[in-house]
Amino acid sequence: MKEIEKYYVNRLLANVGLEKGVQCKREVRIIEDCIEESTLDIWTVKDIVFPETNQYEIYKCFILEFEFSFGGFINPNKDLFHYSFKNIVYCDKVGEVCEDNIRKYFENGMRLDIHTSSDYIKKVIYENGIWYLKG
Repeated sequence: MKEIEKYYVNRLLANVGLEKGVQCKREVRIIEDCIEESTLDIWTVKDIVFPETNQYEIYKCFILEFEFSFGGFINPNKDLFHYSFKNIVYCDKVGEVCEDNIRKYFENGMRLDIHTSSDYIKKVIYENGIWYLKG
């Protein structure tokens, strides 16, 4: 068993993850210096439909794609769906992105190389309520 899997098994056994009354919680861990190590975790109560294989998150002026990696279902009350980073695209219209159209914006965005994308993330600035990729 990998170290990260042991970590999540222990969290499931310790009943960590959801506050009372919460049906679903997303935990995104972004690592700017090495974006390909970023992860997404979805904690749900039992009997919620399995989430989609690919999940999308907005970070600054980028859309990150995560792919299902493994699940944890040993807790009697909660399930865990762990996602690993897959791809990143630049999106100059993140203000228009919502849950219903995020996949469309991802597919039409400018795909970045995952090994050099951390350099792009470091060049982003926030001015007047908008994220910009400075030249």
